[in-house]
Amino acid sequence: MSRLFADWPEAISETGAIVEKCHVHFSFNNRMLPSYPLPADQDAASYLRELCQKNLKKKYPDAKGSVQKRLAYELDIITSMQFSDYFLIVWDFIKYAKDHNIMVGPGRGSSAGSLVAYVLDITEVDPIKHELLFERFLNPERVTMPDIDVDFSDRRRDEVIAYVKNKYGTEHVAQIVTFGTFAARSIIRELMKTMAVDQQDSHFILKQMPQHTSKTLQEIVQENPELKKYISQSKKLQELFSLAIRLEGLPRHISTHAAGVVISEQPLLEHVPLTSSGGDMYLTQFTMTDLESLGLLKIDFLGLRNLTLLERILQSASQSTGQSLSLKNIRPEDAKTFRMLKNGKTNGIFQLESEGMKSVLKQLEPSSFDDIVAVNALYRPGPMENIPVYIARKHGKQKNHLSAPGFGADPAADLWCTDLSGTDYANCSPNCRLLFRGKQTFYVGQSARKKRKSCSNKGLFLYEGVWQKVMTCLLQKNCLLGLSNFQIMVFRRDTQ
Repeated sequence: MSRLFADWPEAISETGAIVEKCHVHFSFNNRMLPSYPLPADQDAASYLRELCQKNLKKKYPDAKGSVQKRLAYELDIITSMQFSDYFLIVWDFIKYAKDHNIMVGPGRGSSAGSLVAYVLDITEVDPIKHELLFERFLNPERVTMPDIDVDFSDRRRDEVIAYVKNKYGTEHVAQIVTFGTFAARSIIRELMKTMAVDQQDSHFILKQMPQHTSKTLQEIVQENPELKKYISQSKKLQELFSLAIRLEGLPRHISTHAAGVVISEQPLLEHVPLTSSGGDMYLTQFTMTDLESLGLLKIDFLGLRNLTLLERILQSASQSTGQSLSLKNIRPEDAKTFRMLKNGKTNGIFQLESEGMKSVLKQLEPSSFDDIVAVNALYRPGPMENIPVYIARKHGKQKNHLSAPGFGADPAADLWCTDLSGTDYANCSPNCRLLFRGKQTFYVGQSARKKRKSCSNKGLFLYEGVWQKVMTCLLQKNCLLGLSNFQIMVFRRDTQ
């Protein structure tokens, strides 16, 4: 380097000076959660408890001991994991949206299993009524931060993000970068321009390369003998593809993550590099996964077109009728709605609008919300094979075959925790309901996420060691004698 810069020695010395000033240290064991602004004499945990108790009476006017116990349990977990501020932050911006008539989704993913989220109006799905499990969302075994994705009307989502930016400060809130990378076709196209490849060669090569593919350049060339032979006849084309293979996958340009926003306690520049987003918010130069590794809080503010449609329908209906309308006032057992579902008229309804799902709905003839939950859980690879059984049992064409397990029986039998008065038809409980009933009997909530994962592919409730644990619990708690609130039964796949 000294020889190369012999006429400009200052470049060497100044570069060394800059290197000496650079001291970068990354810590991956911290949680840099922002604090929710509160009076100096109040902490986040006590304020969260106060809010929950106040709102609990609105959700459950006659709250029983089991509901209070569930709420206390969740709050204890949240407090012990130091996530009280997180829940308050999410509650605050959702409250802002609803107070300003911005349509907010009812909740998605595992966060719907939280009673705390429900009583705070973060979600609108009753986890007690629908037997949803809190441990799927949060438990002491979870090493990552909780993740509540929130849906907003897509035309007004930016209003909520602007509220968050103004509340916590411009230097503490930023959107998240994503990197567009060079795919096979795009890197070849750019390099051919740079290397001045002959136009005839360019035309042939681009014609041989698929326009939309996830395959790498090497795979494309190996699978196309004609292209491979054409390249081998030219040293320039060999050099072109050699360079392209090395550059393929490198970042090409930056763009903004569709939903992610990061919020920090300290100014973000103390932890991550920032750049301009082209608007009035900064953009991180670290990607979403890197930000999470550093312990920064990421929240997804998703904009949904369907919510905008519902928002406009309500506004139009209110203007034409002179009455204030709300989706909460629509009865869940509305007959006309179920008539449309039975007829497969589900265009525009998320997860119910495919031709396959329409066909299933016509055969099933759903008559309750539980039917919708079940068919949505079943309509995926693996569980799909049980759809005909579910339909046959719903319509009484096939009996619910339930039998107590023999300890010498086939260990591959499916263990189902089925309430005999329920509508699971013995073989098709959605994961959360299965786990909820398993918890009622076995008291093993800590491994809920492991259990959910184990039964997500083929409905099996068996992971390493669980069969022995289940058998022990059945014996200890006399479940086989019918003394448990939830009857433990085994459904064998080969039973007709």
